[in-house]
Amino acid sequence: MKKLLLTGIAALFLATGAVHAETNVLGCFVRVYDKAHLAKHPDQIVTAVKLHIKKWDDDESYFEYALKVKIRGRNETLHTGGLCREGTSGLRCWVECNGGGINVTPHSNHVIMYLERIRMATCDKDPIDGGEELSGGKDDRVFRLNRVNKHECVETGHEKLAAD
Repeated sequence: MKKLLLTGIAALFLATGAVHAETNVLGCFVRVYDKAHLAKHPDQIVTAVKLHIKKWDDDESYFEYALKVKIRGRNETLHTGGLCREGTSGLRCWVECNGGGINVTPHSNHVIMYLERIRMATCDKDPIDGGEELSGGKDDRVFRLNRVNKHECVETGHEKLAAD
C-alpha cells in the first residue's frame, strides 16, 4: 500500500512537472528551413521564422510578441508584433486593426505556431498601416519552432522586446 501511494505521488509530481514545462511559452524560438526541406515542400514560401514572446509590462495577463519571417525568393525580412492572451491550448496572438494573428502552443523545448493569416511589413513600413498579408498556404500553416538563447532575438525590431 505504501509503495502504491509513493508511486502515485511520484506520478503526480512528474505529471505536474511536465505540464509546467510545456506551458513555458516565454522566450525566443527559431526555425530555418534548409534546401532539402524546401525541396520536399515546394508550396512552402516561408524559409525562416523567429518568434520572441515575453510578458507585457503594462498588464501581466497579456504577453507581447515580435515575429520575423523570411519568404522564398525575397531578400527582405517581414516583421510584425502585438499582444497575446492565454487560451485553452496556448496563446492567441494578434495584430491590431484586424491584422490577423497566430496561435502558439508551448512544449518543453519548442513551440508550434499556427498561421491562418497575419499582416506583416518590411522594416521600412508599419504592419498596421502599410503591411501585406501573409496567409497560411498548403505548407505554411504549422511551424515547429525550437527554443534558442534569448540573445538570438535581440534584433527583433521591437525595442521593448530587445531590451529584455
